[in-house]
Amino acid sequence: HFENTSIDEAYLDVGKIVNYNYQTSERYALHIKNKIKIIYNLTCSIGIGPNKIISKIASSYKKPNAITLIPPKKVIDFLNPLPITKLPGIGTKYKNKLKKIEVNQIQDLRELKIDTLQHMFGAKLGLYFYLASRGIHNEQVVDNKKFEQISRIITLKENTREEKEIVNKINGLSLELYTRIQKEKIRYKSIGVIVFMDDLTIHTRSKTLDTYSDDFNNIFINSKELIKNLLNETSLKVRRLGIKIFNLEDLHGQKTLLDFINK
Repeated sequence: HFENTSIDEAYLDVGKIVNYNYQTSERYALHIKNKIKIIYNLTCSIGIGPNKIISKIASSYKKPNAITLIPPKKVIDFLNPLPITKLPGIGTKYKNKLKKIEVNQIQDLRELKIDTLQHMFGAKLGLYFYLASRGIHNEQVVDNKKFEQISRIITLKENTREEKEIVNKINGLSLELYTRIQKEKIRYKSIGVIVFMDDLTIHTRSKTLDTYSDDFNNIFINSKELIKNLLNETSLKVRRLGIKIFNLEDLHGQKTLLDFINK
């Protein structure tokens, strides 16, 4: 199963492929990394674990360009020293709330009783924090059955800040997205860009419209503005750039929304 969650992140369930062997899964991850490097000339980080939460945390543990393997018997030791913000779902708001009761690391969070967590965060979220701090997460990797987002990305022939060339690429990517949504009969409400700089850093920006649209100009103009604003914040050159549209509405009557966890 392959579950795409954003323009640069996805989950892959390889249990059956590797016969649930963690050493084999590490070799498989290396094979994926090599393929990505050969085909797209990009590096990536991969986390391997018994569930989605552990894999997600592990994927960013040794960024960039690393493989982090966390088998079940090492989950608790792996989680213990990590700051609570490494747990998906704990942003600044929840961090500050937990900090007031001297909960700073995941091992501190695990020492709280479930009643305490549910009193602080509600039944559903409290249970999630209780289980996640123990490395327990039963949500399955599911194939994306509906479009959550549509994206296009391109590598430039040379690293550049040349406005004319960048705008030309934005126009081409926007046209590809517009052609796709016309074919699929869907509309979008949000537009995002991703820019890979020449120092290998990745920058993203997004904008949500007031209403749903299926218009080419909304993609092109907003993408151009987002990338222009992003480049105004740095002197680096662009290596790759991409555009995505999300918060989609099926014109046949079925609606889909892209759910993000703020990082």
